[in-house]
Amino acid sequence: MIRYIEYNSNASIAYDTAIGSASETGLGYFRIITEYEREDSFDVVPRFVRIRNPLTVHFDPDSIEGDGSDARRALVEEGAASRILLKISIVRNRQNAQDDRQCCAR
Repeated sequence: MIRYIEYNSNASIAYDTAIGSASETGLGYFRIITEYEREDSFDVVPRFVRIRNPLTVHFDPDSIEGDGSDARRALVEEGAASRILLKISIVRNRQNAQDDRQCCAR
């Protein structure tokens, strides 16, 4: 099943891009997304997709591990709107952390 999905989504390109980026910058990623099989169908299939720029991947700010293995979510920037959402998310997380510190300091 996995080989079928890899073959249909050209996963080798995603793997090669991730490995190339990792060897150049120390960071390399690919995604697994779901898409509809056809426009007239509700069948969903997973696909491997390459991430060309590893600097567009942002892990959960609450993650502690350097490799992000404990991250609950990651954001991949795909345009200006995602950068704005990322900034809003970071500001909210910082505010929540400050509120937590103030609550515990009392």
